[in-house]
Amino acid sequence: MFLSDAELAMMRADVAAMLPDTCTLEVFGATTRDATGAYTEGWTTVASNVPCRLDPIPQRSATGMELAASREVVQSLFQLTVPYDTAITVDQRVIIDSITYEIKVLHATHSWNVDKRATVTRID
Repeated sequence: MFLSDAELAMMRADVAAMLPDTCTLEVFGATTRDATGAYTEGWTTVASNVPCRLDPIPQRSATGMELAASREVVQSLFQLTVPYDTAITVDQRVIIDSITYEIKVLHATHSWNVDKRATVTRID
């Protein structure tokens, strides 16, 4: 199905109206060592006040399993939605309301380019 530029613009506006939150996108900068010898990761903000929506993905279909200390760890997954023209990549992380999320999978290609979505997990 072909969409006119006006129809696509309307669909993008509809999506934008359904993004109630804002987020900050950060990219890894460098690792620094403090006086005690501990390492700290440095992250740089690449975009702020990005409109977004965060939705939980139902547990029965979205339980991510990782190994930590030889034990399986269950991760809760979320779907992040941002505007279609947001410069977002899988190597970034997302901050919403002071909570940081790691991007696991980026879903940027859709039939109609009205948004970008990512599967994210909370970093504790």
